Amino acid sequence: MPIHVGNIEKITNDFIQLSELEFNRVLYDALDSSGTNIVHDVDELIFPPGYRLIRVDNRLDLDDIDEPYFELALLSDETKEVVYYNKVIILSDLVLNCRLASQILVWRTRKPQHKAALSDLAAKIFFHYLIKTYDVVASNMSQIIEGTSFWQARMYEALQFGLHVYGYDVMTCELRNILAEDDVSKEQCWLWGNVEYYMDRLAIISRIKLPNK
Repeated sequence: MPIHVGNIEKITNDFIQLSELEFNRVLYDALDSSGTNIVHDVDELIFPPGYRLIRVDNRLDLDDIDEPYFELALLSDETKEVVYYNKVIILSDLVLNCRLASQILVWRTRKPQHKAALSDLAAKIFFHYLIKTYDVVASNMSQIIEGTSFWQARMYEALQFGLHVYGYDVMTCELRNILAEDDVSKEQCWLWGNVEYYMDRLAIISRIKLPNK
């Protein structure tokens, strides 16, 4: 399983461009014409009028991504812009014996008029769509913007929901059980604190016990 996917510089540039009007409008048009509305596939989602949550699979032939991937986006049809964007790849791991969904780019607009539509959206997508659909979601080094704080929040929530939480080293195949809230803080340094190793280490949240038998 790849340690991280894609060119980090390119991903960072895409993150910045999503806030640019012209880039965002072009992306809105592309996703609007090819996306499937999945709002009814995500539990607890209620949007104000004028918003659509869409999914597009393998829209572009990307040189930096070899794995299957899809895009999730919240479109504002009133302002004709993308207000939430999530690029997800699907990985296979032989040791864990499962498929993992991994978010490599998560972005949302900071414009206040979309605040109500975006409230708790990232967490709802994570638990009520990705976990529900793929069972296992792993962090990714390419998700570098707000990635650590996002994952810490999801790990605490996952423990409250009774899900399995792990730290995983893809080079040594060491799998660490994270069983309580105190373990989340204890494992932060192991996951993200050592520059020499952190690119090989993933946080994992799963509906199934790993490794999968």
